Amino acid sequence: MGIRRRVVAILIPLAVIACNAPPKGAEARPQEASAKQDAWQRIMERVGEERDVVSKLLSSDPQGDLDQVANAAEQAAKLMRTGYGEHEHPQVANFANMARESESWLLNVATEARQGHGELALAAFQAGRSNCTRCHDAAGVQW
Repeated sequence: MGIRRRVVAILIPLAVIACNAPPKGAEARPQEASAKQDAWQRIMERVGEERDVVSKLLSSDPQGDLDQVANAAEQAAKLMRTGYGEHEHPQVANFANMARESESWLLNVATEARQGHGELALAAFQAGRSNCTRCHDAAGVQW
C-alpha cells in the first residue's frame, strides 16, 4: 500500500470522528443551563423570603420596624440585580429590563422605609408587585 493510501486510510476515519463529535464543551451546556436555572431559583426563593418580611412588617398594625423593612427590601434589590447580569435569562423577552424595574421598585420601598415613611413604603410596595407578576408570566413560572 502506498504512502498516499495509508495517509488517506488514517485521515478519513479521523475526519468522520471530528465531523460527528459535538463541539468542545457542548456536553456541559445542558448541565450549565440547569445549574444556572437552579441558582436563579434559589435567588428567587431568597427574594421571596425578603419580600415576605417587607409585606408582613408593612401590613401589620402598627407597622413593624421600618429599618428591617428597608434592610429586607435592599437585600431583595441586591439579589434582583443579578437578573441583569450573572443570571440574566435572554430566552425570556425583556428579562434584564424587568429585573432592573424590580430592583428599582425595591430600592424605592427601602428608601421610603429608611426615611420613616411607612405608608409611602407600603403604597410603593403594593404598587410594584405587578413587577413580579409581569416577569413570572413572561417566564411561565408561578410565584
